[in-house]
Amino acid sequence: MAEMVAPSTPGSLLTITTIPGAGNALHTTVTLSGELDRSNEVEARQAIERLIHRGATHLIIDLGRLVFMDSSGVNLLARTHHALTQRQGILVVVAPNGAVSRILEMVRLTQVVPVYPSLRNALAEMSPLAQASARPRLTVSA
Repeated sequence: MAEMVAPSTPGSLLTITTIPGAGNALHTTVTLSGELDRSNEVEARQAIERLIHRGATHLIIDLGRLVFMDSSGVNLLARTHHALTQRQGILVVVAPNGAVSRILEMVRLTQVVPVYPSLRNALAEMSPLAQASARPRLTVSA
């Protein structure tokens, strides 16, 4: 089931897709495309807050189609991580490109939020067996 949030600025697109996980778990995947900056951070934040309010605790944010992210996007990821942690949940970031990956590394968000090269890798690690073990972290190099 997919929910499309209409962009307010050209080149900005937020797609929200719910993907069932293993067992009874529900992983919610948010795919961000285009640019995430001050001009559209509010829409992205509101969409993510709606998901959390509806009970999402295992959130995967796919950044594979994101070409630019400023400090607004970093702040969004940090706040989302905090909100999910407060609910015994987890935030996972998937497939950041070179520029976005470098930003995440510079602010050391990769030390707090697991980063995976693909959605498939993230889903495999978020299975019940993987959740019982320590969460591995992948540092994405440029």
